[in-house]
Amino acid sequence: KSSGRGRERNDRLLVVPTVSPRAEVLEDIEDLSPREREELEHFFVAAVTFANKELRLLGWEGAQSAERMVEQAAARYEAQP
Repeated sequence: KSSGRGRERNDRLLVVPTVSPRAEVLEDIEDLSPREREELEHFFVAAVTFANKELRLLGWEGAQSAERMVEQAAARYEAQP
């Protein structure tokens, strides 16, 4: 997140249930087809279309990066007064 001026980073996580017939082979972002990634990108673009915001997709990162982000967010939450 930013200090309130300029752009604000707003990362997204794609999570799947541990037991999911449709996603049983999905363990990392590379397991998504190019078509599935494209559909997700279109979804995120459409989600901000009417919010008068500009979206810039920065790319895709894997499960390790997502785990790190969750751990960092949990640590920030725990550190709150």
